[in-house]
Amino acid sequence: ENSYDKYLRGTSIKAVIQKDGAGRNVFLKEQDSNFGWGAEGNEITLTIDEVIQHIAQREIKNALIKYRARNAIIIVMDPQTGEVLALANEPTFNPNEFSKYPAEYRRNKAVTDMFEPGSTFKIITASAAIEEEIVKVDDKFNCEDGIFKFKVGPGYRTVKDVHKYNILSFSEIIRYSSNIGMTKVGMKIGEDRLYDYICAFGFGESTEIGLCGESKGLLRPLNKWSKISITSIPYGQEIAVTPIQIITAVSAIANGGILMKPQVIRSIREYKGKTIFEFAPVSVRRVVSLRTSRKLMEMLEDAVENGTGIQAKIPGYRIAGKTGTSQKINPITKQYDPKNFVSSFIGYFPAENPKIIICVLIDEPKGEYYGGVVAAPVFKKVAHGIIDYLKIFSEKKSEESSLHFPSASIQREDNLTGNLSGPQNDTGEITMPDLTGKTMRSVIEILKKYSVKVILQGTGIVRSQSPAPGSSLKEGQEVLIKFGPNYEKPILKGVSGQR
Repeated sequence: ENSYDKYLRGTSIKAVIQKDGAGRNVFLKEQDSNFGWGAEGNEITLTIDEVIQHIAQREIKNALIKYRARNAIIIVMDPQTGEVLALANEPTFNPNEFSKYPAEYRRNKAVTDMFEPGSTFKIITASAAIEEEIVKVDDKFNCEDGIFKFKVGPGYRTVKDVHKYNILSFSEIIRYSSNIGMTKVGMKIGEDRLYDYICAFGFGESTEIGLCGESKGLLRPLNKWSKISITSIPYGQEIAVTPIQIITAVSAIANGGILMKPQVIRSIREYKGKTIFEFAPVSVRRVVSLRTSRKLMEMLEDAVENGTGIQAKIPGYRIAGKTGTSQKINPITKQYDPKNFVSSFIGYFPAENPKIIICVLIDEPKGEYYGGVVAAPVFKKVAHGIIDYLKIFSEKKSEESSLHFPSASIQREDNLTGNLSGPQNDTGEITMPDLTGKTMRSVIEILKKYSVKVILQGTGIVRSQSPAPGSSLKEGQEVLIKFGPNYEKPILKGVSGQR
């Protein structure tokens, strides 16, 4: 309300009145013309969904109690538009009696407080590695049995993993959240390029969400990085972010590579109903290609299916996500505190066509503290509630199910079959449509009209088709559609600013 007070408040009423001998106000009928009536305040429509907000507030309060945490935060967004559907902080306060609560309770910690993201930041490092084609998904890395001393300058920097791993593929580094593996990936990327991508994803600057007190986080200029920075930042140390920054950044992975501006206001209207401002979704820039976002989606889905995020798994739904566990700095010793942690999980669904992304952050949980054990189950409860409310449907994986239509049977990669009765040419023949550049979802919708055997191969957009567009089709004929990545590259030059 404070951020948009000038739109809500309206203008004051001015009145000229008489008083009697005792000083009492006297309103006379003929004085009506002396009154100047002010304007009513405007009405603001939020992007917040009341039901989703209730779900988030309920689950974050339960989590705060269960884990005896200091603070807890949940943000729910639409990754396609940047609209914030829920934003919940605990502990919270009664705005009608705000003076009775400590200042810490009154902060909107989702935008004001920053924290070291830990392993959720590996998503950013991985995206840079894939986009620059430095690392392939199946490239192998020696994770040194859980502890390794990296040579940096004249000294060494020791990096540890929670569990001991030997040889892991790049995909497995994400699955099992290896710090050593991701450090090696970060060193292959190099300081310059990694810094460019971090800036491109919006870290080190405010998201301009329009809420009071938003922090920019903490990202030191490249010329201020130390020799050991490249052995810390790739897995989320030595950088501080706000919850709204991290969910905004990962939303770009979910939506195909576009960084969207987060927003909480949909429109502002006069009290009589006339719209003054309408806030459309705002794309900031492309940060990675569709190809990169798809590969990362597969890796993040694997992390939920088989890795550290397994407690976020929902049967029948494709969830892509990443756990995070970060140590907090002790304000007295200025060292990492072995007893205080931030547990987090960020994930989106359905993975194949994301509609919802959720960030869960639990500050200083007591007892268990790993993100996969503390934050991932909270994500699951919130996601379950939203799925039930919005009736979200998720496609099952091709190895688990087929797509069936009344007049078409379409098979993905493993050769499903289908029938068609589609558009005709001047001679009455059924002709093949031009599907170039279309998504798989669009192809399925179009080919529902036909009576042919359809084979879909690959992911991304249509790169080739057989028969060619305009060719005549016979009933039962085999149609092969090959998909490939959208190779549009992000333009990062100038994004990072001063080095």
